[in-house]
Amino acid sequence: MESVEALGNVNLYQPQDLGYQYMGLKLAHRPSEDVEAGVVDPDNFIVNEKLEDKRVRQALVYGINREAMIEGLLHGSGEVLHAPFPEASWHMMKMRQ
Repeated sequence: MESVEALGNVNLYQPQDLGYQYMGLKLAHRPSEDVEAGVVDPDNFIVNEKLEDKRVRQALVYGINREAMIEGLLHGSGEVLHAPFPEASWHMMKMRQ
């Protein structure tokens, strides 16, 4: 992107798109037997005890520097979202009305 921006005869325009990235916490997982049998039964899921406490999950999420992730991973080409969908989505446009 820097090379293109350095060209005198090119204007770089980056419109919003519908893409986004997220990071989730693995709160539970399937037992090995279910994985091997191809079974997905939430009643059999094994809880991740380290993340059972809501305060631990909140502390982890509050401790993540999301702006730094955008700078470091996306070279500044992005913005922090406060919803599970991008700003350009129809849902966000409807919410603003």
